Amino acid sequence: MTNSENTFLRNNVETRWSKSYAKKNKSLVTSANYSWGSGTNISDWNTTGYNGEGILLSGNPELVDIKGANKNGQGVFQMDYVNPINDSTKIEMGVRSFWSDRDQTYFYSPFDYNSNSYVLSNQFSQDNTITESINAAYITYSGKLKNQISFQGGLRFEQSQMTGKTQLGGTSDFGYSYPKGNTKDLLRSLFPALYLSKNLNANTKLGLNFSRKVQRPNFRQLMPGIQSNDKQNITIGNPYLQPEFINLAELNLNKVFGQNNWLSTLYLSNETNTIKPLVQSSDTDPTVLVTTYVNGTNELTYGLDNTLRLTFSKNLDIMLNANVFKFNVTVDTFTNVGSAANAKASISYKLPSNYTIQLNGAYEGNRPIPQGNRQGIAFMDLALKKSLFNNAANITFSVSDIFNSRKDITIYNQPTYLQESMRRRETRYFRVTVQIPFGKADATLFRKSNKRPEAQVQPDFMGS
Repeated sequence: MTNSENTFLRNNVETRWSKSYAKKNKSLVTSANYSWGSGTNISDWNTTGYNGEGILLSGNPELVDIKGANKNGQGVFQMDYVNPINDSTKIEMGVRSFWSDRDQTYFYSPFDYNSNSYVLSNQFSQDNTITESINAAYITYSGKLKNQISFQGGLRFEQSQMTGKTQLGGTSDFGYSYPKGNTKDLLRSLFPALYLSKNLNANTKLGLNFSRKVQRPNFRQLMPGIQSNDKQNITIGNPYLQPEFINLAELNLNKVFGQNNWLSTLYLSNETNTIKPLVQSSDTDPTVLVTTYVNGTNELTYGLDNTLRLTFSKNLDIMLNANVFKFNVTVDTFTNVGSAANAKASISYKLPSNYTIQLNGAYEGNRPIPQGNRQGIAFMDLALKKSLFNNAANITFSVSDIFNSRKDITIYNQPTYLQESMRRRETRYFRVTVQIPFGKADATLFRKSNKRPEAQVQPDFMGS
């Protein structure tokens, strides 16, 4: 049994400066923001063991007192320059710099029945400082060709570094720096992208995209100390991890019919140096599973994603999404081939008196992993919004995970062990949100990138 109490505090400031030119659509925009915060994690563990006859084992129950805290800050600076050459062609370039620092403590103290007190365990405790920086520069060239063909080509260079120090039980360093300075790494730090599209007719567009991306290990994956999940599961980071690289190709068909829209995407993704967890039995206690992270050989994924948006009237919107894919992943000595399917549905209906109700549901199918499988998950969310003052403000009441079914269940099935684990970030909860906007928001300040772009759907006022 685990009882936990967490606190979280976050602050943010940002600024934006832009310069306009006499030339139409030419611009220079800079933005900067800094956020900082802190958090605590207090837990009490109570693990009770019995023998085959139901008799309490010696030294039980096993009691553990955990006290964790962190302080963190991060800043982002970005500058973007746009220069149109003519009405259909333009050049864009810019730089982006991100940095963060984190001071994290995790004190693990099991109860000692001999001294009748909790005693700090250096083996399972953490006292870390982590700094990270990512610097990038990019240039893109876009325009239009004959036969209703548009293009955009670009190149991005990235340099990243993470350094960490563990200051409990002896100081040790971890982290990575990329590129390391050799020619091979410098070339692999270049990320090209090419996007082509053609209007087949007034309502149908065909797109072909190629891009290369990078995914970096986070500090938990790198941290060499023991991170306990529970008595039978511990995680140890790998300080020698390197970034993984994603090569992505997509063929898109976007068709508009009336007020409705259908987007179909055929995609192929190849992750090299892929970062994956590796679970093995402890050498000293086979009942304990140890999870670490390794750079696997590769993960090849290909599939078909379809999104259908239907507008039946000015009051009713329905979005349906289905994604079917197959993959082949190789990690250490484990290789697994499998298929999976995901589905999403969203219904939004405008009620009288400026009320809107939205129902979101999703299903993530069973998916094999290198050493077992991840069970399917089905869940549903509900929200009711009331607009006020001619849509200038609104109040939203939402219920997350209506049926309390959002459970992440993983089964590890190997010759020497079988384990089923269940984790959940949060149980069902209710939330009331009051939104009063001041001024006009600029969405360009919050650009995000993913392995695969999301299809355009109706705005989701439920939050995420």
